[in-house]
Amino acid sequence: MAKKFLTAISMAAPIDLAKNELQNGVMHNLAAAPSSPSKFQVYGNTSDNTLYWWDGSQWIAAKAAAGAVPAGSVTTQAVGDTGVVGVSTNFAREDHKHGMPAFANPTATTTFGLAAVNGSAATLARSDHTHGTPTHDAAAHSGIPLNLYAAPTGVMNFNNQRLVGVATPTSGNEGANKDYVDNLVSGVAWKSPSARAATTANITLSAPQTIDGVSVIAGDRVLVKNQTNQTENGLYLVAAGAWTRTTDADSGPELLNAATWVSEGTLQSDTGWTCTANAPITVGSTNLPWAQFGGTGGSVPPTRTLTGTAPIAIGGVHTAQDLSADRVISILAASTTVVGAARLATTAEATAQSLATVAVTPAGLADRVLTSRTISTTAPLTGGGALTGNLTIAISAATESAVGAIEVATQAEVTTGTDDTRAITPLKLASALSTYANAAKRYAVDVGGATSQVITHNLNTLDCIVQVYRKASPFDVVECDIEHTSTTTATLRFTTAPAAAEYRAVVLA
Repeated sequence: MAKKFLTAISMAAPIDLAKNELQNGVMHNLAAAPSSPSKFQVYGNTSDNTLYWWDGSQWIAAKAAAGAVPAGSVTTQAVGDTGVVGVSTNFAREDHKHGMPAFANPTATTTFGLAAVNGSAATLARSDHTHGTPTHDAAAHSGIPLNLYAAPTGVMNFNNQRLVGVATPTSGNEGANKDYVDNLVSGVAWKSPSARAATTANITLSAPQTIDGVSVIAGDRVLVKNQTNQTENGLYLVAAGAWTRTTDADSGPELLNAATWVSEGTLQSDTGWTCTANAPITVGSTNLPWAQFGGTGGSVPPTRTLTGTAPIAIGGVHTAQDLSADRVISILAASTTVVGAARLATTAEATAQSLATVAVTPAGLADRVLTSRTISTTAPLTGGGALTGNLTIAISAATESAVGAIEVATQAEVTTGTDDTRAITPLKLASALSTYANAAKRYAVDVGGATSQVITHNLNTLDCIVQVYRKASPFDVVECDIEHTSTTTATLRFTTAPAAAEYRAVVLA
């Protein structure tokens, strides 16, 4: 077990071996250099297996080049690394080499619009590498709208294919769709898209509302054809405020022979309507009647008046076709009945709302209710005393007797508080006390917290032994300077103050 010196070893106070050999000695093994070293301090580094000594400013390896160990590995250099001055004491072999990144294949770029990317792979690209380009085929251009291409400068050949999805023309140099041409031939001017709903009565031309069972909202197209003032009829666009006429039916020429389809409605879904006003049409002053020309809707079902006040019997069959809004269903009479633990109300009680629910005790429950029991006995207990209302147990009588070396009090002495406990001196104790003066004496105390500490042992002699040991495991003995200051004191000195109560001093005399 190691023994720790708690005072500094210096040239002024060395450990003098008197030129004797220090055999089988091993230097202090450490994984790293110790802090705050003293000049010529020595330690063995277990990381590089080298002996070092401190010259006052730096650690010097006590290993010559001839004794150096060759390196067992090399550091791989990555692309872009800068030079590094190594710190290893091992020397490198002349045939060593550093690894380099391997060549890599380039990444193919096959999608339009990709930005350049600086790669992060630890590989090198060859100087003759190339990047791929996307295939120039129809699929590569399938998502580009035709209006983004430049205008053609020659005849466009559609290879006998149909041109679909053409809108209704609004100017003379625009293409026309088949419906537009057919309408001109049939004498009607179709308005597209179709109206969502059509009116069945005079309405207020503002705000979202319900038209023929359809809750129209802002942006919906509505055919208004039942206004009291027929100059207000026409196609309108629903808005949060006042409605406005649709842009394709807000002038006289656009309303002449105008036709539209109604897609929804309780009465008028899937019906076609046309404006029958003749030219010239002035919007706002010309009546604009509309007539149905297609579809099966548009008829209004007959209304039915509900009458009758006869009561309906519960469980019976009611055959009357008409019902009034205040139909009364009578309550069948019922007798007072016990169900489970509650009573049903009679018809009269239910009508007058005077029922008070009565709980019924199930059969056999009464004889299972626990009764309380009162303890009132005062009979004496076994061993003396009695059980009273306050549960007081009396103390049994005992005679004056000696137990060990202590006198036991009687019951009367305990009750009155007059007993004086008396110690009895053990046999032969007096003769043992006469030899105490000649026996070895010991004093122990915790020490620490200062570099110098005086302990007062009061053993009245300089002829004593002082030893210091650590209070924590392994409880080993440590070395410090010890001075026998007087016959009653000793002084302990430490180079560095230990923690408070870290050690314990034992004095034997």
